[in-house]
Amino acid sequence: MLISKRSLWFLMLLFAIGVSGYSVSLFFIPEMGAPFIKERLESGAVATYIHLSSAGIALTLGVFQMSTWLRSRYLKLHRFTGRLYLLAVLLGGLSGLQMATIAQGGLLAKTGFAALAVLWIYTGFMAYSTIRQGNVVGHRNWMMRNFSLTLAGITLRIYLGITLGALQMDFMVVYPYIAWACWLPNLLVAQLFFITKNSALTNRLVPSI
Repeated sequence: MLISKRSLWFLMLLFAIGVSGYSVSLFFIPEMGAPFIKERLESGAVATYIHLSSAGIALTLGVFQMSTWLRSRYLKLHRFTGRLYLLAVLLGGLSGLQMATIAQGGLLAKTGFAALAVLWIYTGFMAYSTIRQGNVVGHRNWMMRNFSLTLAGITLRIYLGITLGALQMDFMVVYPYIAWACWLPNLLVAQLFFITKNSALTNRLVPSI
């Protein structure tokens, strides 16, 4: 492997802390954000405050939820923080859905962010539902899907940094596509690589009847 699982986990943690810290800093220094985010924060838009804070919490907690080492040694803590994570996803998804209705970039951007919010909530519900049924494998698969959507908070900013910062592209041209690109590839990778691999491993370990 080009990068070990442990290195990948620490990399995700660094990104999560960085993005979460940036989101919190916007509460105090709105000028650090995009102009439309600054306007919403200064106008006291509740959904924006809820989304930035809850999405940041979900992003950071989600990294720890994905740690096999922590899960196997501190199962009770995993369950507790898992409930906090899913609550943050619910709040972040509902506020994100409201924000999607007024997103910059026209209908393409609005539908992209709305689809992300709906799928974020849905996969979180399915993750909770499957573990309540005792389906551990199903729970992990749904959590992988859900966390891949949570990571949109990171990939969104990476794509914006590349297109606006490095390539100096026009915001209104690229933003509608980033509204889809920030989460759709994440979900496809989670489904095609991690979940397919996990299901194949499970099928080899569980004998057929």
